[in-house]
Amino acid sequence: MDFYRILYSSKASDAMKSSDVMNIIATAQAFNKTADVTGMLLFIEDGFIQYLEGAEETVVKLYKKIAQDSRHQDCKVLLQGPSGEKERSFASWNMGLKIITDQDFQDLKAMNENPDFNLFNELEGKPDIAKELMKYFYNHGEIDFGKFWNSDNKIRKDI
Repeated sequence: MDFYRILYSSKASDAMKSSDVMNIIATAQAFNKTADVTGMLLFIEDGFIQYLEGAEETVVKLYKKIAQDSRHQDCKVLLQGPSGEKERSFASWNMGLKIITDQDFQDLKAMNENPDFNLFNELEGKPDIAKELMKYFYNHGEIDFGKFWNSDNKIRKDI
């Protein structure tokens, strides 16, 4: 079966608290389990990049609901359509979560030798790399930016 996917980015509203992120995940996991949706959410400073996969009608309806949620601003679809894959990318996760830490940011800035490096902007501009980063986390249980950096999926401005 070919699954439908949407990868989107959004900025967190000014009123967003860290506890809201955990509430979003809890709600998403409960809903997605009953709706047969799987995926992952990256929380990067004040923004989200989320991958949703499942039946087309369900995923599109869910994204529209998210885009209208007051906790999200400036929602942008980065990838949308049939996945072209036989299996789901995040088959065992109703909704995974990775919060990118301050240390992660410092590591990336050092690897880039650029104090202005912005991971959110990089991933938003390269959705295939954003998905690969999420898959890396799914497969390894962590994101080792050094290993990811040296893989074929480099996060660099010169790609």
